[in-house]
Amino acid sequence: MEWMLRIGLYLDAPMILVVSLYTVARNYGRRPTTPLMAAVLAPNALALGLAAPGQGLHATLALAGLLAYYPALGLHRAPELLRRASSLPGPAGDAVRYMVVSHLLTIPPMLLSLHPQATVLARIHLLYIGFIGVHIILHAPLLLPQVARVKLSKNYQPIPPALLSAGAVVRAVAPEISYMIVLAALAAAAVQFRPEGVVGSRSSPGSAPPRSRL
Repeated sequence: MEWMLRIGLYLDAPMILVVSLYTVARNYGRRPTTPLMAAVLAPNALALGLAAPGQGLHATLALAGLLAYYPALGLHRAPELLRRASSLPGPAGDAVRYMVVSHLLTIPPMLLSLHPQATVLARIHLLYIGFIGVHIILHAPLLLPQVARVKLSKNYQPIPPALLSAGAVVRAVAPEISYMIVLAALAAAAVQFRPEGVVGSRSSPGSAPPRSRL
C-alpha cells in the first residue's frame, strides 16, 4: 500500500498537474506564474526526497503540496470563471463551467487526506478516486476524441466527477456504498460522453489535424 501511495503521489499526480497546468489553464485565460509553479512542485520534490529514506512525513507533505495546484490553475478565481462561462454561448460555456466545477470537486478528498487519523489505505482511495479518478473523467471528453477518433456527445454536467468525489469521501466510513457510488459515476460518464460516430477520414499528407477546443 505504501508503494501504491508513492506511485500515485510521484508519478500519476504530477502527470495530471502537467496536463492541467499547461492545457486546461489556457481555457481559463490564465498561464500559471513561475512562483505558483514552484509552490506546486517544490513540496512534491522535497517529499520525494524524504520518501527515499522512508521518512513518514513525505505523504503528508506531498498531499499538502497538491493544494497549491488550485491557485496555480486559477481556481481561486472560480466565481469570475463561472460568470464568464454564463456569458459564453451553448457548449462553450457549459464546458468551462464543467471544468471549473469538476476541479473544485477534487478539493474535499484532498483536504480529507490530510486528516491526522487518515490511514495509508484511506489516503490511497482519496488520492486515486477523489483526485486522479476525477481528473481522468473530466479530461476524457477532450482526449478520447483525439485518441479513439470518435465524436462524443458532450452534455457537460459535473455529475460523474461529483459522484466520484462523493465516493472517495464515503469510502472511509462505508466501503460498500462507496463502490456503488463509483460504479454510478462511471456509468454516468459513459452515458454523458457516449460515442456518436467515427471522426472523418485521416488527414491527407501535409494537412493539419483538427484542433479540439473547449
